[in-house]
Amino acid sequence: MKKQPRRELSWLQEHCVSLQHIDINTRKELISIAGKQLPAPTAESATLHLRKLKSEIGSSITELVRATRWLSMIRRDYGEEKFLETVNEINGMNNNRPKLKAGDKKKGSKR
Repeated sequence: MKKQPRRELSWLQEHCVSLQHIDINTRKELISIAGKQLPAPTAESATLHLRKLKSEIGSSITELVRATRWLSMIRRDYGEEKFLETVNEINGMNNNRPKLKAGDKKKGSKR
């Protein structure tokens, strides 16, 4: 039996917004991390990645780690489709590339 999500989807999506305001390469890496791991390991991996880029990041590392973790929670609690919808919303603020759909193979994905 699947656990009831601890947080509402809309709340989680609102708290991923800070990912919209970082450079595209960093955003892609954080989305990739969130798409592959559970929330706790996601936070650890995001922290390690962002510490390497500390001088290049304008936003708070803590804020971005939390946003990446919230994104991972969306995938865990609401599934791949809602995760991809949220990723498309995040990416949609900065470019007009084709939207991902559930079942689309992500670049570098082994699924």
